Amino acid sequence: MDISEKILITRKEKGFTQQILADKANLSLSTIKRIENGKVIPRVYTLTILSEILEIELLPASLSNEKSKNEVITLLISTLLTFLPPLHILFLLRYRSKSNKNLNRFLVFQSYSFILFLVLLFLVPGITYILTGQKMYGQYNSQLILYISFIVFNTISSIYLIKPVSSEKDTSMTPD
Repeated sequence: MDISEKILITRKEKGFTQQILADKANLSLSTIKRIENGKVIPRVYTLTILSEILEIELLPASLSNEKSKNEVITLLISTLLTFLPPLHILFLLRYRSKSNKNLNRFLVFQSYSFILFLVLLFLVPGITYILTGQKMYGQYNSQLILYISFIVFNTISSIYLIKPVSSEKDTSMTPD
């Protein structure tokens, strides 16, 4: 017995209509109909809600725990990736700001590159969807690659932009 049949049979045993089940689960009536007809595979969150309402086990325990662990890890990674670029910039400024004449140019460059990174971070999934037809939201592979390339690019450019000015004296024109 698959999930859709299990939901349909249990709903009828409990005496719920599709509308009542939809209201209790905060889902649309059409969603319940599609799930029961087997036209859509419900998400883990939806199955968890339906299993609580119908008082049945729709998911293996290992799958629901693994999914919740993955959601927590994804949330932690996305939070970390949000705060690392500004910390990267502050670290580089702290490290090299003592004797540098190019600091203003560096700050402007870092600001523009960070804004460009944020714009690209939101555009990459949309561009991928337009070009390939695949939805990329919720998949962090492209954003992670973009983030790593941003850090590498900024580190290399930072070293170039904020390198200390050479203090060697020109001795070729000194009189003897």
